[in-house]
Amino acid sequence: MKRHYLIVIAIFVLISGCTIDLQSPTAPAFVEELSSTLTQSSFETETSAMFTPTPTVAVATPEIFPATDRVVIFRDEFADRLENGWEWVNEDPSTWSLSAMRGSLQIQSEFGYVQFGSAKNVLLRDAPEGNFIVETSINFLARDADQFAGIVLLESENDFIQSGLGYCAEASGCIQDAFYIDTFENGSLMLPREFFSFEDTTLSVRILFQDGNLQIFTSPNGLVWYRTSFERPLSFKPLKVGLFAGQNTDPALIPASFAYFEISIPK
Repeated sequence: MKRHYLIVIAIFVLISGCTIDLQSPTAPAFVEELSSTLTQSSFETETSAMFTPTPTVAVATPEIFPATDRVVIFRDEFADRLENGWEWVNEDPSTWSLSAMRGSLQIQSEFGYVQFGSAKNVLLRDAPEGNFIVETSINFLARDADQFAGIVLLESENDFIQSGLGYCAEASGCIQDAFYIDTFENGSLMLPREFFSFEDTTLSVRILFQDGNLQIFTSPNGLVWYRTSFERPLSFKPLKVGLFAGQNTDPALIPASFAYFEISIPK
C-alpha cells in the first residue's frame, strides 16, 4: 500500500493547558501532513458488505489552537480509576484495564458494532449542552476488517458518529489501516465516507460540535493539529460522548489504548 506524505515546516506554540504523554518538551522541526481520501460506500454489516467506491482526494491543513480558545470542563487521565460520570454499555470487565498500560485506558477490541447494539465496552458520559469539543489520544494497530478504535458521539444506535483508527480493505475502496470517520443518521451511513492515510499507530483526535455542525482535527504528536476536510451539519444532537474499540471479526483480541479523554467548551 503506497502512502504519500507532504513534509511541512511548522512553527507553533504548545496550546494545551494540560500535559499529556504524547507531548514532547520541545516542538519538532518537521511534521507530517495527513492526506485524506473520500469514498462512496455502503457500510459493512456483521455478515456481509457491498461497496461502490468513488475516491477523491483532499488535503488537511495545520491549525494553531491557543490555550484560551476553550474552557476544559472535564478531563480523565485514566490513572488509578475512572473519573465519576462514566457509564459502560455492554461492559466486559475482563477486557478493559487501567493497569495493563499505566496512565492509559486499554480496551480490547472485540466483535460487535454500535449500530447493531452488539458493541462491547462502549464508555460513555453525558455530552454538554450547546457547543463542545471532545478529544483523545488513541494507540491502536488495526490489522483486519472492520477493526476500529476511537471517539463516539451518540444520540442513539441509529444516530451517531465514530472517528478513529481502523481497517477497511482496499477491495472495499479503502486503504487498509488508516483514520476513518463514519456518520450514521437514521440508521444509515452518510456518504461519502472519509479516511486519512496515517503511518503510525498513535493519533490524537479532536472533534468540534458547534451550532449543529461537526469539524474534526487530528494530530500525529499532540502538538500540531490538522483541520481535516470533514465538515458537515448533523441532523441529530449528540447526547453521549465517549470511547469505543471493537468491530473485530478476528478471534484474537486487539488492544486499543486511550491516553486521556477531554471535554471542553469553545469560547
